[in-house]
Amino acid sequence: MRFAISTVLLCVVITAANAQDKSCRVLSAGEINSALGTHFSKSQAEPGKDGRLNCVYGDPDGDQNVRVAVADHIGAEQFKQEIIAMNGDNPTPTKPFPGLGDQAEILEISPSVTGIFARKESTVVAVLAVGLPPQQAKPQIAKLIRLAFSRL
Repeated sequence: MRFAISTVLLCVVITAANAQDKSCRVLSAGEINSALGTHFSKSQAEPGKDGRLNCVYGDPDGDQNVRVAVADHIGAEQFKQEIIAMNGDNPTPTKPFPGLGDQAEILEISPSVTGIFARKESTVVAVLAVGLPPQQAKPQIAKLIRLAFSRL
């Protein structure tokens, strides 16, 4: 019995670690720079509000950065809860963003925060850009999420 419980716990830990690892592997700094016109040299893992790691490009406390998060095993009914978990304490509501994955929502905080949360099958990819005008960031974030989905 202990062996079975240990095996299940190990599988849960491995699944969570794989999702965290994906956050920093799914997009490169070069791809983000090319899409958004930024000049980030590398990424760093940073704990999110929900306990999983986000991948941050740029200075996390600076005027400009991009955050990438990946979550696995998320169904349609859990998508909104996952957005809240990925978005932390931010009370700003999201709006539907059609044409990206199976479900997508956009977060816009004027004048310079844009984030898209998209679910394809059971995987959610979120990309949040800080310090870029929404008109510039929105279509480019959608392209980055499509690229990330093609790799998962």
